[in-house]
Amino acid sequence: MKSFKEVANEVINRCESGLSTRRQHVWLLERLAKLHPIDIATLGAPDLFAVLEQIGESTQTARRAKMLVGRTVRYAIAKGYRHAPDFAADMRGVLLRVAPTKSRAAIIDPAALGGLLRAIDTGLRPSPVRNALRLAAHVFVRPSELRSMRWEEVDFVKAEWVIPAAKTKMRREHVVPLSKQASGILWLDCAPAQEGFVFPGRGKGVCLSENMLTLGLRRLMYGPDEMSGHGFRATASTLLGEMGVERELIELQLAHLVGSGTRRAYDRALRLDERRAMMQTWSDRLDSLRDGGL
Repeated sequence: MKSFKEVANEVINRCESGLSTRRQHVWLLERLAKLHPIDIATLGAPDLFAVLEQIGESTQTARRAKMLVGRTVRYAIAKGYRHAPDFAADMRGVLLRVAPTKSRAAIIDPAALGGLLRAIDTGLRPSPVRNALRLAAHVFVRPSELRSMRWEEVDFVKAEWVIPAAKTKMRREHVVPLSKQASGILWLDCAPAQEGFVFPGRGKGVCLSENMLTLGLRRLMYGPDEMSGHGFRATASTLLGEMGVERELIELQLAHLVGSGTRRAYDRALRLDERRAMMQTWSDRLDSLRDGGL
């Protein structure tokens, strides 16, 4: 008999990806604790589905956990530990909350995130790229919205960044509360101007190009399977969920559509204070992780 945990550890130990990816796999395996003692030969779809339901609202965590189980099952079949088919592949679409099909690398291990934050601070020279990566961790907006951020969209008095509807995926204005840390990055590092791009590119009147954030991460030795510019959104979504923050509040801040049109208008009008508190809590957590805490 080979337990699921034994086989999963074999898979993780054979992983040729970076240390950060391996640590993410170990973290995910901990989330699958109820599967640990089950014989890999008898593990079935109901076992996996029950655990994924308990992992619950975090789309990224559930998706990645299912991927790890799938790799483990396929490895077990190849090694002769199991003769049944790969049931994980037949579970596509069974979760109520389905992640995007395009996978974007993201760090979801708190200690690894702390390492990334320290690397950004110390491994890059002062520049729009470093400033953008630092702010990305705190506001977790879409990279296109971040790169095209303009000073006239920022209100330091209200501590808000209002992204115009024309620039958002949902084509509606999106308010991003700015924590003390986010405001500090903008005010102290980015040198506020009357107008223009917060993160200017190399040409006159242009913002950072699409690949500059990615190149910044690569300079810090974070490979394409470890972290991406878009990954800050998945990082915040996963870890805020682990911190017990209400899923709907996270989705609102991610600018995902939640509920009916009437419900969305209601939430947008009445939940800004809650989102503001969440963003400050998140920035405080980032500071703690950067300084070596958990």
